[in-house]
Amino acid sequence: MLVTHNTTDFRGLYGREELHVGLVAFNTAPGLMSLDLQRRLFLLALSELGGEEAWNEVLEITVDVERTVTIH
Repeated sequence: MLVTHNTTDFRGLYGREELHVGLVAFNTAPGLMSLDLQRRLFLLALSELGGEEAWNEVLEITVDVERTVTIH
């Protein structure tokens, strides 16, 4: 599984593949990303995945300017 803060590039690259190991993408409003937020988002992603393998899955976690978290 690849974890990235570069959703735009990797969504396109992974979309072209028939099989991929999974993608976790963190999307944040400009200026919000910090090491602490990265840790929190990573723990949230692990919780969402529930220990399951994520072949061909994309999990996007977005934090907007008001710090509202959305998971897709």
